[in-house]
Amino acid sequence: MGDIIHGLPAAALLKERLPNLQLTWLAEPAGIPLLEGNPAVDDTIVFPKQKWLKQLRSVSGIPATAAEASRFIAELKSRQFDATLDLQGLFKSSVLGFLSGANKRFGFQGTREGAERMLTHPLNVGDYFGFETHVVDHNVRLADFASRVLLGESSAEILSPSYIYKNAKFPLPAPPVGTVKAMRHLISAPSGSMPSPMIAFIPGTTWRSKIWESHKWTELARLCLSRLPGPLLLLGGPAEVDMNNRIAAGFGDRIVNLTGKTEIKDLIALFQMTDIVIGADTGPLHLAAAVGKSKVLGIFGSTPIKRNGPYGANCATLSLNLECQPCFQKECPLGTLACLQELSPNVAFEQVMRLVNQKPGFL
Repeated sequence: MGDIIHGLPAAALLKERLPNLQLTWLAEPAGIPLLEGNPAVDDTIVFPKQKWLKQLRSVSGIPATAAEASRFIAELKSRQFDATLDLQGLFKSSVLGFLSGANKRFGFQGTREGAERMLTHPLNVGDYFGFETHVVDHNVRLADFASRVLLGESSAEILSPSYIYKNAKFPLPAPPVGTVKAMRHLISAPSGSMPSPMIAFIPGTTWRSKIWESHKWTELARLCLSRLPGPLLLLGGPAEVDMNNRIAAGFGDRIVNLTGKTEIKDLIALFQMTDIVIGADTGPLHLAAAVGKSKVLGIFGSTPIKRNGPYGANCATLSLNLECQPCFQKECPLGTLACLQELSPNVAFEQVMRLVNQKPGFL
């Protein structure tokens, strides 16, 4: 989800620069709901990577996978794409662009797994994996470069971070009216009114080195609910059910636990209603930033704030900025996870209250 969200400003720029553009986005199944009905995307192609990997675990699945992959590649070529953009810089993404048969294949220099060997037009953005430049900036610069080549224009100076930050747009599919009504019903007070401020927590994510422990989230929830009217929303996927149940225990109806109960369009609707969203470095946090209505606070451990932090004027991050941060590793190389273990809920609560007080009418 996060990779797609960080690519949306590039898609928006391409659609603005190339009025007749037909843009097809190739993604794995989990990301498709962000793209269907998206005003910047005309079509989607589902890449069933996980399905194929599962089939390949058994010898009997090899022929079926090979046949499906052959049909998939044939379908790619039949689309007769003029150009591809590889926003991930990985072998799996660049090889699909190569196999599409497109004559112009744009991507980044200095990527891994031999990805740039599949490109016809690699863009030098300096250290692509460096921690100082946000991935949104890289993606928009690639879209700018590609649009100029496709229009036959001479190359221009690379877009500045300030220009991109000011002009970046995050097109998203509009949630159905029924979805909006259902989400309002879930979070409304008994009187039907909406509590203010509406705060949502997103504690879970995939890397262990990005997860603040559940007891710290519980303490932050206690601090928030002691000062603010609530209720507080708790969000996450099926993998976070146990963790979020521990966080919610003991708070009664002051926490609305929606863990495992929301899809992407539900989250878009919710983030149009929330005032503050606090979370780990995870896709739904970046979705809240893309919706643009809420103040967004990222709790960061191993990942680089400047490269991967929530993007936008309403966004802030909380990090201890230890010498070992960011390590960008799934497991703490030191075995201490000090970057999150030593981060106090009291410090996080102080930041929450700063965000609350920035918006008139909260308290």
